[in-house]
Amino acid sequence: MPTVEIEMPGGSAEGGGIVIDEPDSPHLEVPGIRAAVLAGHADNDGSNTPEQIAVFDTALRDAGLDHRTAVYPDAVHGYTMADTAAYQEAGAERHFRELRELFARTLTR
Repeated sequence: MPTVEIEMPGGSAEGGGIVIDEPDSPHLEVPGIRAAVLAGHADNDGSNTPEQIAVFDTALRDAGLDHRTAVYPDAVHGYTMADTAAYQEAGAERHFRELRELFARTLTR
């Protein structure tokens, strides 16, 4: 898998499958990121466990990236999607507020 280089800030919500026990796990591409990252996670997401979140956070930290990992309480996978039963307004609004703050901070440099 080629290294992906990102040149603008990025946000992630519902990061299911971002850390898997395979040689092509997406988190292994983190060293190729060249941007600030906001990683938002639901605290009740079977496809993105606390252990997987910790591995992803460690990858971001080890890569020396400007990043923030946020875990949204009482949220399930899909918490930002308003047209689904998984939607959780508090988590979605917090994630989008934090994403706007990231963009304001990094895109004005």
